[in-house]
Amino acid sequence: MSFLTKAKYLNATDVARYFLHLSSLNNIKVTPLKLQKLVYFAQAWHLAIKEKELFKDKIEAWTHGPVVPSLYQEYKSYGFGTITPLHDIDSDKYKDEEEETFNLVWELYGEMDGKALENITHSEDPWIKAREGLSLNDPSNNEITTVSLKDYFKEYMN
Repeated sequence: MSFLTKAKYLNATDVARYFLHLSSLNNIKVTPLKLQKLVYFAQAWHLAIKEKELFKDKIEAWTHGPVVPSLYQEYKSYGFGTITPLHDIDSDKYKDEEEETFNLVWELYGEMDGKALENITHSEDPWIKAREGLSLNDPSNNEITTVSLKDYFKEYMN
């Protein structure tokens, strides 16, 4: 008898919760804008380094940078304020390779504020290409594809 196991994917909220846990451990404030960018960078670097997605949620090229709409809905009530850090998470939910990615992203971007992270994303091809033909203030729900993320961040590594 053989047992089949389903591939386990995190969702964007799982990734966000891990970063909110890191914020509590490091006493660093996280706003919804910053959280969106950390989740975006986690997906991007995981694709480039591990060559697979962290989560299946769609990332869109909004005015203020990459946004996962489901995550936006979950945390929009915080507005521009600080999201309550998470002191406890279900660590069994996360694989070692996922935690490696989260820790890398936190090391690279964790001390930056949301506006600085927005500015970084505005200078990178995945967001720029997804918004091709739009002005900076035009609304958009154009998708930033996993292919564009993987290609750009793999090239960035070289």
